[in-house]
Amino acid sequence: LTGERRAATVGGWVVDPARQRDDGAALTARIEAAGPPGLDLAVLDERERALAATMANVSVGHGRARAGRGDDLFDKHPLVVALEAEPFGPRTQAPPGVTGAELRELVERGLVVRADGLVFASAAVDEATRVVAALFADGRPFLRVTELRHALRCSRPVAVALLQLLDGHGVTIRRGDHRERGRRLPPGP
Repeated sequence: LTGERRAATVGGWVVDPARQRDDGAALTARIEAAGPPGLDLAVLDERERALAATMANVSVGHGRARAGRGDDLFDKHPLVVALEAEPFGPRTQAPPGVTGAELRELVERGLVVRADGLVFASAAVDEATRVVAALFADGRPFLRVTELRHALRCSRPVAVALLQLLDGHGVTIRRGDHRERGRRLPPGP
């Protein structure tokens, strides 16, 4: 209308500064109301997502907008730290103090894995894979739950849950009461 070319201020749009300020204040209120996990970006329209990305008081990442520029709540989540400290220890599906939303977010990010009513740090599954590969490297034709349980120094429910994960990943194949080498079993040490 004015014949002037203006640079985009929000995403691909030219936005009136007063409107940007007002919309930013409204969006900040929604983000703060969402709490520490942040606001799911999927509930925002394209313009709101672009606005959130330009706001100095908002951090955007992993599909969420969070108040402040601090660290991501999930980078060093206490549950992940605890599970990594004791990868094959006893555990439950919903550890005390961890909300269902937090657990889902940790699973979506690949930091935690659920199996047979238990939760594990992703690193525990990698370590179990290495242990299984080492056990098969000695030439045995199959592996029993008890052998893995002793190798990992864990309870039977933990060993069974880990083997179910490894079966699902193709690392092992269940045959009755034992496991055979799967196509995706890495070479042993």
